[in-house]
Amino acid sequence: MRQHAPFESIYLDKFEVVEQIKGNTRLYPHTEQLPALSRAINLEFYGALPNRIAHVEARADDYHKGLLNLAAVLYCRFLNEGRADKLRLFPVPTPELVTKIGIVQQVSQPAQRGVLHNFRFFTGKDFVPDVHVSGKRLSFTDHVLQRFTERVPTRIGADLTELLVNFYWDWLIAMTVGKGDAFLFNYNGSLLAFPFEESDDEFVVTTCLTVREINSLELELPPRVFNSHYGPAFTPPVVRNWRPEKMAQALYDSWKHKVPLPMPAPKPKRLATWSQAAGTVKDEAHRMGRVAGCRLQFTDNLPGLAVVYLPPRQAENEESDAGPSLEELTALIAADPKNQQHYLDRANLYKALHDEARAVADMDKAIEVQPAHPQAYNERGWMAYKRGDFDAALRDINESLRLNPSQCYAYDTRAWIEHARGNIPAAEADCRQSLEFAQNEDLKHYTRGLLHYMAKDYARAIAEWSQALAARPSWSEDLTPWLGKAEALGKCRAESDETP
Repeated sequence: MRQHAPFESIYLDKFEVVEQIKGNTRLYPHTEQLPALSRAINLEFYGALPNRIAHVEARADDYHKGLLNLAAVLYCRFLNEGRADKLRLFPVPTPELVTKIGIVQQVSQPAQRGVLHNFRFFTGKDFVPDVHVSGKRLSFTDHVLQRFTERVPTRIGADLTELLVNFYWDWLIAMTVGKGDAFLFNYNGSLLAFPFEESDDEFVVTTCLTVREINSLELELPPRVFNSHYGPAFTPPVVRNWRPEKMAQALYDSWKHKVPLPMPAPKPKRLATWSQAAGTVKDEAHRMGRVAGCRLQFTDNLPGLAVVYLPPRQAENEESDAGPSLEELTALIAADPKNQQHYLDRANLYKALHDEARAVADMDKAIEVQPAHPQAYNERGWMAYKRGDFDAALRDINESLRLNPSQCYAYDTRAWIEHARGNIPAAEADCRQSLEFAQNEDLKHYTRGLLHYMAKDYARAIAEWSQALAARPSWSEDLTPWLGKAEALGKCRAESDETP
């Protein structure tokens, strides 16, 4: 055993944290010291908390469980950075989502590729089940720890904590980086990649790459998603409580735009004692939007270290607001390949991700499955219009209107096509047809805006489109450029009228 720096706590006086050596394996802290360390830490942590937070148990509501979770995060991540004893603490939720303070024990042992590191979490009297990734052990080479410390800006003493946060708190997405696979994480708006090797029972993470070291990256949709969880047993989740495709796109965009890693934000001024800091937990929760009515869940409902907060409105409308992900829609299509709606829903998700090729392929499949469905022709016609294939767009919209002559959307789409082809009288006629069938004012504002634009009445076009956007923000991508054109043309006309 090798002596280390003194343990910093008023509840355990003159105590040295030591390393345990068992053959070729090194464990820090020593296993026999963990109960005494945990007792001192818990006295400090819980003793300073308000009773309503300190006494949270399994029967508590999600709001108070969330307050305890936030208190544990603050205590572990901020108040224990830069400890002389190099002890690392981590919030550890129980299966009932009651968060405890976990002591991280680093287990290091030699292997064929050098030293491998694993991490275990001790709470109170015993270890929680080892954290696995999609049913497999997770190990890190010594090279990972070195490169993370060298390449990733962190506050002093926070490097190991930040590394564990990525793998045990964050969403796990893998992509092809160079010639191999890597786990990718958002890191302060930039990107980190951790190449790994996978065997039947283990992921071995081999190094840490920042944006500067990633020469090639392949965006995969649906993305490859993994989960961290307690114990080796693993059943892939059927429904997720986050959107992997949006995160994958954001990660890819960070790499494509070469967003650099920022320097860490200055550490907030540390209050003199944890007792003072503990009194701010409720205010900090409200500042972050974690109010009464919030839901606290494990990520994808798999017990582990990763939890997510759902604000009240999202909690109430969780099913209706979120909608299925690409992963879920792909599974639904595999289970029911004759269901046209699944193809249409996945096509719309691909459109939102600007993956037109896959969106068109799903529209083609939707029409193949059910040829007499006007919505599919209208959607495919709109995509053809957006890419400038006006002949294909017109064929699809005409077929859509043949199947259902009372669609205001289809008349609007054909009006845009005819406007692009320079056939203004036909476009105006389609707008008037659309107004006959439109059932609500936002649709009418949209169509009247186009009519005014074609009539070069730019002020009224701007007014109508602005009201349409206020009612339907989802139209922003299509209407905003036309609003800009209307504003520019209106300004030119005003300047021309003022010229003597």
